[in-house]
Amino acid sequence: MIGELLDERVLLERSLGLRGGGQLYDGRELRSGRAVAVKVWNHAPQGAGDIAVRRFLQGLESARTVDSPHVARVLDGGFDTKSGAAYLVTERHEGEDLRTLLEREGALVPAVAVRIAGQLCLGLRRVHAAGLLHRDVQPANVLLATGEGDEVTVKLLDLGACWLGTEGVGGTSASPYMSPELARGGREVDVRVDLWSLGVLLFQALSGRKPHSPTGLGDLLLTICTEPAPPLGRVAPWVSPDVAAVVAKALALERERRFADADALLSALRELEPLFTLARSELRGLPAAARHGRHAAPVDAALAPPSGADEPVVAAPGPREVAAAGLASVSSPRRALSPGLVVAVVLFSALVTLGLLLGLTR
Repeated sequence: MIGELLDERVLLERSLGLRGGGQLYDGRELRSGRAVAVKVWNHAPQGAGDIAVRRFLQGLESARTVDSPHVARVLDGGFDTKSGAAYLVTERHEGEDLRTLLEREGALVPAVAVRIAGQLCLGLRRVHAAGLLHRDVQPANVLLATGEGDEVTVKLLDLGACWLGTEGVGGTSASPYMSPELARGGREVDVRVDLWSLGVLLFQALSGRKPHSPTGLGDLLLTICTEPAPPLGRVAPWVSPDVAAVVAKALALERERRFADADALLSALRELEPLFTLARSELRGLPAAARHGRHAAPVDAALAPPSGADEPVVAAPGPREVAAAGLASVSSPRRALSPGLVVAVVLFSALVTLGLLLGLTR
């Protein structure tokens, strides 16, 4: 479809590949001349006839009301008059998606992973306030948008997969980020399906692996529905217990045990990191040296620039200092016992045992 016009309004300039059941393109609005992102489905929304069309358009109008710096703004959409395909037009930004970053870098510094999740949670709060569920929160749908400075803004992409309330506007393909409710095919779902997906994303960003990754579709769905995520502290011992506890709650199999809404998860993330500001220079993997031991001191050093590199450029040093303090709360090590104290405890235990034995022989 390169070079084609959608509804004589949007020119498709470059294909970016398949994304969530549709084809993604770089495009340009003819009237305004601005660059946009366009997703085109090869079919109408799930369902049949006028009901499916009405639901899609209703969801589109709700998505256009979502106003957040952490959600790619929906500009236009509908059904192409020529092909009949459903399409969605959103704002376009420079940057790379989180999937690309994780494939290249693996596990991220814990504080950086928490800040990414925090910005996404801010976006999800607005999506849910509009009466929508995203249903496809995953690294491929997260853009790390960059501007002229060093600041990074995390943006949630692809509201085209969302539902309006509990009524379907389209299908969601099975993935490791799918909640147990969606994996069971249930239609009685709520905002906790998105919070589960965000929990999977955070687990992956912290550990460098997904909690569930069977190869077959059937095994994947069964695993999601029946097997709890492995303890994060076991697969990523450099992550603090406080961070691991937040992830575990987000990934509880029973949705009643998860965070009730985005505000509840947001509060928990703020306890770990007071500010969610991110710099481009921080978007790199956890150094190998920091992976040894239990959430040890090397995690703090992981945010320092490489040898010979310039210090990260930050517009406001005050918030960055506060954020650095938040990192310490995320990754501070436990204090080890001194050798002298260990010897004293052993001697004391031996004396107590000897006294008990002498008392029994009398």
